[in-house]
Amino acid sequence: NCALYSDNHGKTWKASGFLPGGEGCVVELSDGRLYFNSRIGPEGWRLRAISKDQGETYGDFAQSEWLRDCTVGTSDSLVSVPESVAGRHLIVFANPSFYRPRASYWDRRKMTATVSLDDAKTWPIKKLINEGPSGLSASVVGKDGAIFVLYEKGDKVYFDKGISVVSFDLGWVLDGKSQNDL
Repeated sequence: NCALYSDNHGKTWKASGFLPGGEGCVVELSDGRLYFNSRIGPEGWRLRAISKDQGETYGDFAQSEWLRDCTVGTSDSLVSVPESVAGRHLIVFANPSFYRPRASYWDRRKMTATVSLDDAKTWPIKKLINEGPSGLSASVVGKDGAIFVLYEKGDKVYFDKGISVVSFDLGWVLDGKSQNDL
């Protein structure tokens, strides 16, 4: 794995150094460092790393103590909501979070938004987006702070209904209610 990055608004692109794990995602922290997060396998825990040089290299590799993936792992998404938009910096991680040992590939479900308020050190807020089958996701933040999550959605399996988009505002994210048993 490597990350592709641009330091000139997409005019040119460079490849970072080696990143272990499976599919991953990167987000900028409030101090400009980059936080990398990747699936790493059937145990369900995600791998994290930090770049202190704008993505050229990554270090501080460790297993996340907070973020668990679905049993078989999937490509998840991260989005950084800047303080100028939200009044405080926060990061939203979206993934199908259902986990149980030896579950099948088809058990991807419980699309969840997990939120960090301290630059990915802890992830205390969990909000359920979709209880049912769900898969790969991508996220963006709008100018008004609304968060959009595009994800595979299903009825019987995680992709049989196609692609779905959900949006939610920061009021819902920060309403003081968290489903920590997800």
